[in-house]
Amino acid sequence: MLEIEQILSKVENENLQKSLLSFHSGIKTYLNTYPAKAGGAYAEPGDLGIFTRQVMNYALSIFLNDASDGEITFSMDDVILVSFASALDAIWSLSRVKVDKASKDKKDEEFVFIEVRDWMVDYYAVTAAFFAQGGIMLSGDQIHALTFRLGGWSEYRTPNPDISQLAAVIHAAYLLALKFRPSEVVKEHPAVKPEVKAQPNPSELL
Repeated sequence: MLEIEQILSKVENENLQKSLLSFHSGIKTYLNTYPAKAGGAYAEPGDLGIFTRQVMNYALSIFLNDASDGEITFSMDDVILVSFASALDAIWSLSRVKVDKASKDKKDEEFVFIEVRDWMVDYYAVTAAFFAQGGIMLSGDQIHALTFRLGGWSEYRTPNPDISQLAAVIHAAYLLALKFRPSEVVKEHPAVKPEVKAQPNPSELL
């Protein structure tokens, strides 16, 4: 598996490559300390970086070995950009909460991550805005692929059977990353009930 930075270095557009490498440098602390989800697989601190790496590798592999042989409507740069962005909403939809030592079950856990949902906020839009603040404007197809990373269903369970080619690649990479976890991701956490509250401003990450 290639590391995230190695894949970002494969972006052919020089300006985009430079911007993405800068983004990666700026959020590396979050990738190394946040989980990708509040419960289930990839719920350990640092799993966000591992999951993002897995999705990017699978997406790039699909593009290079399969999708690029046919008539396609997207580029390798599209695949790298969207696969990199696909799980970053965990940064602003998960909250790090200190555990009450008197009530916690596991003595070695000082903090837990809970899902924080403000249903008035579209987290894919927040991700797009985050990139826009750094000078990267996502295209309609890129936003579509980001929104339908779960396949024919969006985060809000809106059916869309006719997803784009790029969205299909990202969805397939997502499935592969979830089902074929690397050896360092072996622990699963029980799902945590979402807490609804106001969200932090993603611009603080820039």
